[in-house]
Amino acid sequence: MKDRGENHGKISRRLCEDFLSQDGSLIKFPVDDMLEAIEYHDVKNYSDASKNKSNNIYHLLTIADDLDALGALGVYRYIEIYLVRGIEIHEIPIQILNNVRQRYDYFIEYTHGYNFDRKKYEIRYNTIQSLLDDHNFSEKPVTIVRWIRDEIVFPKKDPFQFVMNYPSNELQNKRIKSFVKEFLIEYGNG
Repeated sequence: MKDRGENHGKISRRLCEDFLSQDGSLIKFPVDDMLEAIEYHDVKNYSDASKNKSNNIYHLLTIADDLDALGALGVYRYIEIYLVRGIEIHEIPIQILNNVRQRYDYFIEYTHGYNFDRKKYEIRYNTIQSLLDDHNFSEKPVTIVRWIRDEIVFPKKDPFQFVMNYPSNELQNKRIKSFVKEFLIEYGNG
């Protein structure tokens, strides 16, 4: 990946344009809307979302990206991305909580009236809140950041294989034990 920042969508858009130049007949919807959605999907200034009100592809891609940020996997992905972006380790939990709140609010606003299981996403949102809130465990939220950094990200382990095979009964840290448990529940193995 050439750009791990929030504006990586510009590179993604160029890659998509190159792909479409080979055979654009694959696309059966407005290409300009699709390219705009790809470019701006990770720019999370939700106050600017009204600029794209008529672009349903943009909203769909943004919501899909937002849902991917919820739950235990969302905790892992945020930590991994924020470490790569060079955010100070002690700042990561509060930045995740602030970011996920915006994402969840956007999701609720733009999916009003659709028929799906909102409870599932509310549970995943609450999972992030629980895992990273300062008051839920005796250990500080930064302990989960350090654990993910030291056990998965820096050694470059596959997070799914690592968590699925981790002997959680050996964990003493309740915050990390809760992360492992929630991860397994989300992915059908707990």
